[in-house]
Amino acid sequence: MSKKTIIITGVSSGLGKALFDVLRGTDVRLICISRTFLEYQTALASRDVVLLACDLSKPEEVSTLVQKLNSKLSSASDAVFINNAATIVPIGPIGQIDDAAITATTHTNFISPMRITNTLCGLKKVKKLTVIHVSTGAARIPLVGWSLYCATKAACKMFFAVLEEQYKGSKKVVVNQFDPGVIDTPMQKKIRQSSNRDFPRVEEFKTLQKTHQLSNPSTVARKLVKQYIHV
Repeated sequence: MSKKTIIITGVSSGLGKALFDVLRGTDVRLICISRTFLEYQTALASRDVVLLACDLSKPEEVSTLVQKLNSKLSSASDAVFINNAATIVPIGPIGQIDDAAITATTHTNFISPMRITNTLCGLKKVKKLTVIHVSTGAARIPLVGWSLYCATKAACKMFFAVLEEQYKGSKKVVVNQFDPGVIDTPMQKKIRQSSNRDFPRVEEFKTLQKTHQLSNPSTVARKLVKQYIHV
């Protein structure tokens, strides 16, 4: 029997890095998708730790990626896709957002996850696919300055809700939407560096750090694995 194959996006920092660290010590095969990899991750590359470099904001790179996924998953019958990678930038008011940034963020946060998921759902060899979408409160709460992040995460949330409805009553594809809360990650640092003009609620996020209300990425990663992956 082949090992469970776990595909994770965005493993070079934050929750993705924590998931990599938790899962690499288990009896699974990891396929990691990231724009860059850390030195120790590169050193661990092997048959069971597959590293696929891809900038999710670039459609042409994602086209190559989905072809590689077809090949890498040719013998996988049990697969898990953790849709983790996302960007919160640009942060700023509508009307002052760079047009290229709109395109890049939409691809990273929404279009590329759709393309990857569409590819995985079409693989005949995969008899069971578990999808774990890392969601956020911003997918349902409008936050001034976060228009692109809120909109793309809301779109992703609905896409995966439709996927869940499509496979309702079937065990072939199981969809989970996981909201990790506020985690101590580089994304939070970017938020705290925002100006009040760009993000009027920035002081709230600074307070979360000062009052130690940010969750540890490793703790959240272990919770996700225990709840959905069972390895």
